[in-house]
Amino acid sequence: MHQTSERAEIDEVIKRVMEAAKELMNADRSTFWVIDRSTNELWAQISVGDGTLRELRVPIGQGYVGKVALIGVPLNIPFDLYDYPDSETAKKTDKTTGYRTCSLLCMPVWNPDDELIAVTQLINKIKSEDDERSTDVYKEDVPDCFQASFDESDQKYMQIFNKQVGVIMQNAELLAEVKRQEQMLRNNLNP
Repeated sequence: MHQTSERAEIDEVIKRVMEAAKELMNADRSTFWVIDRSTNELWAQISVGDGTLRELRVPIGQGYVGKVALIGVPLNIPFDLYDYPDSETAKKTDKTTGYRTCSLLCMPVWNPDDELIAVTQLINKIKSEDDERSTDVYKEDVPDCFQASFDESDQKYMQIFNKQVGVIMQNAELLAEVKRQEQMLRNNLNP
C-alpha cells in the first residue's frame, strides 16, 4: 500500500469527522489542524473562494489555533472576533481564503496516550431560529446569521467529540502502520 493512499484514507476520515462536528455544533465551517512535529507547525486543507483546497500551515504558538496547540487549552472567541486582541492572523487567513471569521471555537485533540495531535476549529456559529436577532448595529460585512457565539455547551460537546476523534485518529494511524508492515512482509516474501 502506498503512503499517499494511506494519507488519503486518513484525510477522508478527517473530512467526515469535521463535517459531523460542523453539523453538530451548528457552525458554518470546521477545520482540523494536524500537528506536524517535524516542522513545529499545524497544517490543514482549507477550501478557498473558488472551491479548491489549499494547504495552510501555521507555526505552533502563532494565531489562535497555534496558541491552542502550544498551551493545550480551549479557546472560545465570541462574535466579533475582529474586535478581539491578536486577531491579525485570522484577518490574514480570511484575506487569503476570501472568508469572514466572526466567532471561533478551537479545541485541542488528545490521543488516548495523552499526546496533543491536532486542534479542531469551528468557525462562525450560525444563529438558530430561537436566537434573538442582533440588536447591535448591523456590520456591513457580517451576515446577521453569523452574529452569534459558541457557548459553554458547545465547548463541552466538542470536548467529548474530540476525545472520540483522538481515538479515531490513533486507530487510523495504527491501521496504516499495520498495512505498511503487511506490505513490507509481502514484498520480502515475494521478491
